[in-house]
Amino acid sequence: MFKKLSIAVLGAVAALGISSAQAVPVELVTNGDFETGTFAGWTNTGLGLGFGYTINDGTQDPSGTATPIAPISGSFDAFTSQTGAGQNILSQIISLPNLFSSMTLSWDDRIQNFANTFSDPNQEFRVSLFTTGGALIGTLFSTNPGDALIQLGPNSRSFDVAALLLPFAGQNVELRFDQQDNLFFFNVTVDNVSLTYVPEPAAIGLMGLGLLGLGAMRRRRRA
Repeated sequence: MFKKLSIAVLGAVAALGISSAQAVPVELVTNGDFETGTFAGWTNTGLGLGFGYTINDGTQDPSGTATPIAPISGSFDAFTSQTGAGQNILSQIISLPNLFSSMTLSWDDRIQNFANTFSDPNQEFRVSLFTTGGALIGTLFSTNPGDALIQLGPNSRSFDVAALLLPFAGQNVELRFDQQDNLFFFNVTVDNVSLTYVPEPAAIGLMGLGLLGLGAMRRRRRA
C-alpha cells in the first residue's frame, strides 16, 4: 500500500511540472499603488520642515510647482512637499519568506529638484532597505550630483534584491523611500511600489507532496 501511494504521489508531482519559471510571483508590499487613497500599510514620517508624503489625486499642488500633477497611474500616487530643510520618509515593514529563488523591487517615480544641484545626503532621494533594528542593508537607488534636476518620466526602476535579502530570509525588513532637502524646493512622487518573489521550486514541490499526501490520507480513511 505504501509503495503504491509513493508512486502515485511522485507521479502526480511530476505531472505538475513545477518549476521556478512557472511559479507565480508573490507580492509582499501592501497598498503599493496607493489606490486605497490612504497610506494603509505604510508609515509616513516628516522631519524638520518636511510634511511627510501626501496622497495625490491629481488636485494637489506640491510646494515649488505651479500646477497640480496628475497621478503616475490610477487614481492616486504619493508625493513629498516642504517649505524648507527637512526629510520625508515613507516606509513599510516587509515579512520575507523563508525560501525564494528570486526577488525584485520596483517602483515608478518623478523627481523635481528646484535647487541647482543634488548633494549627498542633504539634497537627495534614496530608496533603501534596513533591518527592523535600523541597520542599513543596502541602498538600491539615490540621486547624485550631476543628475538631471527635473526627471518627470515617470521613471520606472527595478532591482534584483534576492542576493541582498537572502541572509534575512524569514525575517522582517524595512523598505524606505527617503527624500531629504536643505537647499530649495525638492519634490518626489512615488507609485506602483512592488516587492515580489518567486517561491523555491523545492518549497512548491514539498507543498504539492503535502497536499497530495493529505488527499491520499483522506481517501484511505474513507476506505
